Amino acid sequence: MANVSKNKFNFRKFMGVSTSILTMTLILTQFQNCAPASMDNTPISDSSNSSSDQMRVVDDWQQNKLLFVQPQMVVDDGEEDILLYGICDRKSNDTYEWVVTDHNDEKVHLSGTSFCEGGGFKLVVNNLRSLNCDQEFTVLVTDDEGSQDSMTLTKHCRL
Repeated sequence: MANVSKNKFNFRKFMGVSTSILTMTLILTQFQNCAPASMDNTPISDSSNSSSDQMRVVDDWQQNKLLFVQPQMVVDDGEEDILLYGICDRKSNDTYEWVVTDHNDEKVHLSGTSFCEGGGFKLVVNNLRSLNCDQEFTVLVTDDEGSQDSMTLTKHCRL
């Protein structure tokens, strides 16, 4: 008789644990996203460089058409090139013009083009040696429609 009550206790314990696991599984499945990734969410990639410097934008949450990820950046004098990232309308494939000017917008030091891909843009700023030390510069990116954003770039030099 004692053997039967022991089996009932083990069965009850088994049913209690099983019910708890099943309940937790049902509760937690609402937090799982099984939807396949859309082709609109492809990351920016540089075909010449397969490193992990990629950005992905999933939601259309930004109010601005163009927006730099960082409002300012400080670079050391030994750096030749930098990458500046920004957010754009992921449904567009627009080309953007960018310039690096004095902070008071008088002289253009560097310029180039970039494009929107997958909700982001990447500026490859080359020839940083031509910028003066310990001076603030403005990086301005503009599209064909006149939307623009700017950020501050400072070149820090060692003494």
